This record gives sequence, structure tokens and C-alpha cells, in this order.
Amino acid sequence: MLPQRMHELEIEHQLFAKGVDVKPLRKGVLGQCTHNNFITLSPIIAIIPKELMDDVILHEMAHLRHHHHRKSFWKFLSELIGEDAKQQNLVQDIALSKYWGFYMFLMK
Repeated sequence: MLPQRMHELEIEHQLFAKGVDVKPLRKGVLGQCTHNNFITLSPIIAIIPKELMDDVILHEMAHLRHHHHRKSFWKFLSELIGEDAKQQNLVQDIALSKYWGFYMFLMK
């Protein structure tokens, strides 16, 4: 499900990774993008609302262009998600907090 959704977003935004993998990541990490443009997604994002799942995927896809979290990254991510990415990041943290118990259970 996650690789399929990422592929749909890649086509929509014409922004392509070299590959995608789904596997547990270290505590608190929902996704990562390597410097060679390979994206890994945590399976935990499959249980969160689709809008938040898309935000996580788009965050990692933004790293395909900007391998950092400086101003240019947040500007590009804002363009991808269609709203202020820094503000969305705060909202996402709050929304995801109610899923923390599920995350901890699943990652054991």
C-alpha cells in the first residue's frame, strides 16, 4: 500500500525516488531519504489518516531535491503539500501523538 501511494504521489508531482522500502525505523522516525535518493517509510504510517500519511511521504520526497531542513526545503515542501509546511509539521506532530501507543506496540 505505501509504495503504491508513493508512486501515485511521484507521478502527481513528477518527483521520482530511486526506490522505496517499507521497514521499521528507529524510534520516532516515520521516513527517511538517503543521499542517493532512496526512500524508506515506516509501516506505522499505514495506520494514520491518509492526509498525514501523504504529508510524511511528501516530506521525504522533498528531500529528493533538498537533502536538508533549511529554508529552501520548507519552501519546496510547502509547495508540495499546498500549505505552510512548518505549521503543518506542528499540526502533524500533535495529530500523530494519539497514535503513539500503537506505534510503540507495533515497533516492539
